[in-house]
Amino acid sequence: MKARLFPTAAALLVSLCPAVMAGDIRIQKDLPFLGDGRTEKMDAYLPAEDRFPGADPVVIWIHGGGWVGGSKSAKRELNVCRTLAENGYAAFSIDYHVADKEAGPEDAPWPRNIHDCKTALRFIRQEAARFGIDPARVAVSGGSAGAHLALCLGLTADDAELNKGGLYMDQRNDITCIIDFYGPTEIDAKRAPRFAGKTAEETAENIRKGSPVAMVRKDSPPILVVHGTKDALCDISHSRALVEKMKAAGARYEYVEVEGGVHSFDLQPKQQDLRPVVLGFLGKWMR
Repeated sequence: MKARLFPTAAALLVSLCPAVMAGDIRIQKDLPFLGDGRTEKMDAYLPAEDRFPGADPVVIWIHGGGWVGGSKSAKRELNVCRTLAENGYAAFSIDYHVADKEAGPEDAPWPRNIHDCKTALRFIRQEAARFGIDPARVAVSGGSAGAHLALCLGLTADDAELNKGGLYMDQRNDITCIIDFYGPTEIDAKRAPRFAGKTAEETAENIRKGSPVAMVRKDSPPILVVHGTKDALCDISHSRALVEKMKAAGARYEYVEVEGGVHSFDLQPKQQDLRPVVLGFLGKWMR
């Protein structure tokens, strides 16, 4: 697939934090978006104004970490977001609620984590003029647990229950397209504690609502799925099950298996350069 470099970007008009110039991109670190009392923030990677005039299409990147760790500023996150900004996409790497590994069901991260991701989406739309972005062209992506949340964010735009949490409720929850890097798509027994509710019934409902394979419809946003065949942390069967569900539903999707790929790679694993695949997919659906 040939990459399409999207010729859109814009000036950052107003900023709460000073922009850092890094080559051909502008970076804003630690932007608050979750309201008072929350320490999680987002970083913005914005294309060069002179190279990409106009309103930027957006990609929200959600880090992994098993819903109990991870960071918006990790090496993979930097690789992905810099690459996107260098090619005309405004990339926003977000932090969100994660649970303590040793905590009990009372600190289960779901649904607070998906509420935070939806809040990030609505915040970016609300601040479109400030960031110089096009609020009608927003993709979401992530790796591992972040890919799970990206799928859930993109596939639940009309879920009234999941849309209740968070801020900026006058903004839309829909997504243009989704990129899933080796994310879990079915919540199994190993992952179920991260979806625990106060009752067995609530836990079962959380698992149902938190399983992307159960959300796919014919009119779902287009999805690019990328998974390594040697992934020992999130077996490739998760992606294959999602692909089979999309195929059966008649949904729009692309699927790439990285032969020999393990878990947690970025856009340039040693087995395959994924930049043409990712940029080609975004160019196709974000025009």
